[in-house]
Amino acid sequence: MLQLWFVVNTLLWPINVHIGDNALGLNTVLMVSGGTYWIGTRRRLSKFTVKTAICLVLFFLLSSVIALKGPCEDKFFKSFLSAPLLFVLICIGIEISKQAKPQDWLKMQQTALWILIIAASFVVFEFFLPNLFSPEKAAYHLEGKYSGLYSEPSLLAISLFTPVALLLSSQVKKYNRCGVIALLFFLLFSRSSTLILLTFCYVLYRSMFSHKISQIFRYVLAIIGIVCIASYINFDLLIAPTIDRIAGITKSSNQNLSSLIYIKGWQDAWANINRTNGLGLGFNMMGCTPLPAVPVRNILKLDTMALNDDDGSFLFSKIVSETGLIGVCFFIWIVWSWIAYERKTRKLEGTVAFEIASVHTTFMFCFVFSSLVRTAGYFQGGGLLWVTAAVAAYHLQRENLIKSKLPIVERVKLVAPEKV
Repeated sequence: MLQLWFVVNTLLWPINVHIGDNALGLNTVLMVSGGTYWIGTRRRLSKFTVKTAICLVLFFLLSSVIALKGPCEDKFFKSFLSAPLLFVLICIGIEISKQAKPQDWLKMQQTALWILIIAASFVVFEFFLPNLFSPEKAAYHLEGKYSGLYSEPSLLAISLFTPVALLLSSQVKKYNRCGVIALLFFLLFSRSSTLILLTFCYVLYRSMFSHKISQIFRYVLAIIGIVCIASYINFDLLIAPTIDRIAGITKSSNQNLSSLIYIKGWQDAWANINRTNGLGLGFNMMGCTPLPAVPVRNILKLDTMALNDDDGSFLFSKIVSETGLIGVCFFIWIVWSWIAYERKTRKLEGTVAFEIASVHTTFMFCFVFSSLVRTAGYFQGGGLLWVTAAVAAYHLQRENLIKSKLPIVERVKLVAPEKV
């Protein structure tokens, strides 16, 4: 079930099922129906899931009251529809994590490889037959950017960087090589600034927690090599757009639309905190009328055109806008718990426990950084994958990581199927 959860929340979330004016990701439809049936066949929930469910119910009730008393004039149906769906998905994710065995976590890297192969196949298919894909992607095709299953290159980046990072973080060299090849492939075909930025953040992250100078040197050398090769091939096509986007964030200019929308996300978050006295708008209420009159919205004259008003273009903006100061504290706790867990597991390097923990920390890293760079809401797979990783990490620490201190060579015995 863990592998299915990974695949569905990585490959299928961009495919939408429309219900009236609202759209649900195919991952939500499949996991709510299939996951509910799976839990029903087991006929029991863990105590941890029950306690979490009670907390979620209280949160959603409080959020509903805040939404009704707040400044919003619409979006109530969307909020009340999505709250129970997310509630069910979180409970399913917790149960999947609780039932997962060490073998399941060890197989995640193999699953990641298959995810990347499938995603790459669609990218190649789009490269040769672009007319068969959505007309909305025509502008990207003119720039030589292809994203396959995903509507735009940035969504490809935040979805597929997780399986790429899993392979790069593995202690198995074969997976490391596959991860490098996959990363170069998607950089070449998508030319996503988001993917480049996530790669840079990943190099910094690995360098910060690595105690091996040679490994840090290889990471830095790899990023310099990618930049040099891309510059040599075509600087204006491969490097300049990323520089313009990053530079646009620090300049009050309307030259780069993506940069301005990103700035708007920060301005919306701050404005929504101020106009709700730190309480937030309520769950999934961002983008409601009236919109905050922030400078970037006025610059772009977005009165008749909505550009990421519902999500701020990145998840942190949405969390803060809708949950206020509580959301800020919650995100700080997410970052703190991830770093603390990372430090604890570093001493287990070379063991099965470390291999399993590296899957957890990779999910945590990808969720944190993609939330600050580019995400598409609560039902986008990164947050749901974080739920399973966070629960598994919590229970690994409670059960004492030392119990899993087996050398990495013992991994084969754990993965091998049992004899009947």
